Amino acid sequence: QDGSAVSNIIVNYGETVPAQTEPTRKGYIFGGWYTDSECTEEYGFDTPVTSGFTLYAKWGLAVSDVTLSTDVFTLTVGEDFQLTAEVQPEDAVNNSVTWSSSDENVATVDETGKVIAVDIGTAVITAEAGGKRDTCTVTVEAADIPVEEVTLDMDALTLEVGEDSQLTAAVQPGN
Repeated sequence: QDGSAVSNIIVNYGETVPAQTEPTRKGYIFGGWYTDSECTEEYGFDTPVTSGFTLYAKWGLAVSDVTLSTDVFTLTVGEDFQLTAEVQPEDAVNNSVTWSSSDENVATVDETGKVIAVDIGTAVITAEAGGKRDTCTVTVEAADIPVEEVTLDMDALTLEVGEDSQLTAAVQPGN
C-alpha cells in the first residue's frame, strides 16, 4: 500500500521464493513480508511454494524528530543531570534512544540520559533514534571547595609605631 512497486515473481512448484528487495514508503519503515493482509503471519522465504499466494508488506511509522529537554547546561565536577529525549511520533517503530558523549573524560551519559560531570571542560551529548538526533552542550566547571582552615606564619606580632611586618597566610585545603 502506497510503497514502491514490487514485481510479480513466478516460482516453480516446490521451490522457494528468493528474498525480495525491501520496498520503500515515505515516512515509514518496512517491517517484513506477511501472508495475510493484517500482517500477523510472517512469511518465511525458506518455505517451498505449493500454491499461488500474495505477500503483503508491513509498515511502521518512522521517527521524524528527536528533541532534547535542553540545548545547554552547566554542571560542577561530580554533579549529575537527567536529560530527556522526546521521539516523534510517539508510536514510531524504531523509537528507542541511544545516548552518547563526545568526551567521556568530561561528561558521561548512561542509557537513561543521566549525565555525570567527570572533569572540567565541554562535551556534546547526543540522543539518537531511528536515524534522527538532537544534541546539547554540557559545560563542566570546577566545584567550589569551602575553606576549612586559615593559619598564619606567626602566633604573635608586636610592632612599634611606624614599623611594619609581613604576615603569610596558609589556606586549607590548598585547592
